[in-house]
Amino acid sequence: MRPPSSDDPQAWSAAEGAGIPENDNGPRVLVVEDDPAIREVLITTLRLSGYKVRAACEGDAVLPVALEFRPQLVLMDLMLPGTDGWELTRRIKAQEELGRPPVIVLSARVREDDQARAIEAGASEFVAKPCRAGTLVEVVKKYLPV
Repeated sequence: MRPPSSDDPQAWSAAEGAGIPENDNGPRVLVVEDDPAIREVLITTLRLSGYKVRAACEGDAVLPVALEFRPQLVLMDLMLPGTDGWELTRRIKAQEELGRPPVIVLSARVREDDQARAIEAGASEFVAKPCRAGTLVEVVKKYLPV
């Protein structure tokens, strides 16, 4: 596989998690993040921790991916192209067939009102970006042990 080109977003999609073994029987986590570098770090960290991971990078792609993948937990950025993370959290929580998985908001928008809106939308927890990989895994394991 050729290395991803910074001007080719599809190359990033193809490379995400490449070479990182995935636990096919691991708990399912959906990563919703539009920044390719952050998305790659999240996917790699979660796979190395024993999770099965899928990603969506645009708000409008989240529900179709979620309905197919059936995540047991969602990591949600707030600022996305298309539908924002607050609305997506509401939509995920409203989808009975998804089983209302915990949504952990992972965002650089750390003002109190942004955090309050995330919780009101149905988020279980708010984690400020940037965060350490160990902190992220600790929070995910709290809701979804491996």
